[in-house]
Amino acid sequence: MVVVAALRVSADPPPPRKVPVELDPPAKPTTAPAEQEFTKDGWHYRVQKSGQTAGGVPWELIATPSGPDAETWRREEMTGVVPAPKGASVRRMIPGKAPVKEGVRHVEEMPRPVHKTLNIDEIPIIKVPDIVWTGWMAKDLQEVVGIHFHELTAANPAQILYTLHKVPADGPDGKPPADYKGKVGTRLEATLLSPMRFALDQTVVVREHRLKKDLAQKRGEHEIGHAGMSQDVLLSSIAGPETWDEAACTGRRAKVTYYWKREKLGRNWTGYRNASTQLLTARTIVVVAPPTRWSMLLPVPPDKVTQKQLDAFNEAIVLTTAKFASVDRDAQAKFHAEHGEFEQEEAGH
Repeated sequence: MVVVAALRVSADPPPPRKVPVELDPPAKPTTAPAEQEFTKDGWHYRVQKSGQTAGGVPWELIATPSGPDAETWRREEMTGVVPAPKGASVRRMIPGKAPVKEGVRHVEEMPRPVHKTLNIDEIPIIKVPDIVWTGWMAKDLQEVVGIHFHELTAANPAQILYTLHKVPADGPDGKPPADYKGKVGTRLEATLLSPMRFALDQTVVVREHRLKKDLAQKRGEHEIGHAGMSQDVLLSSIAGPETWDEAACTGRRAKVTYYWKREKLGRNWTGYRNASTQLLTARTIVVVAPPTRWSMLLPVPPDKVTQKQLDAFNEAIVLTTAKFASVDRDAQAKFHAEHGEFEQEEAGH
């Protein structure tokens, strides 16, 4: 049995608008939709037979970039984030780069999502002369020696199909398997129907030392560690946790397909010259695309799943920017706790 509902929700909502969907069991074997391919808003959509029909969805919607800039996108996949052991390090590894001197404090490995990390090579480091620092920076930044400016925005609503599936699924005779030993419950599936677009703007500003000319570079490397942490948090916020426990019929998992690219632009930042002067900024654009799917297990039968449980699952997926802000703040605080703060370490500016 499958109970189906569709929601159109925003990544930073206005309140969601519910659209009911009536799906009856097919009278004959499922065939592919009549219209199998189309292009809309720079994305090409097609339907293909699912390789995981046991999941209850025989066909998958696939979206790929289309148009003149299609080749500029880099495609990646990731699963959910396995929770780190209590007290685990928040340090990160940049793929393709060997650990370097101690001055670069963000290269050690940590438990992390199963995906390729966005690179940080193109994030600008702006060096500001010591003599003008206090005049250019906001009052709360005048005593620091470096700042990682960053902001995440969501550009479009999410369109997601939610389906509820019995656990275990009924066999051909309409009955659950006789040898099933796990807990009976419900599997929620959230299937993305159209791309979700996020933009993470980042730039680093550091204070030059009056005498130690090489110190600005070290300060910049420290702040780049913060920048890399924010990129990890963005991807982790999209994927969610990986806590799947089929025997107990609890937990979540995800299989996310995303495309990303980076652009350079000038923009104002609150805290720098009263937001009156533009700084060179790296914008990382991440587009989450079909066939992305998030899954959740509940130890109750489908007819006992509440609207509150559905809403909580929905909000965990679509409120990405709010989740990012909270998790990023905590991650940056832990980063400082482990690596120290340059303004606390150094005597003089």
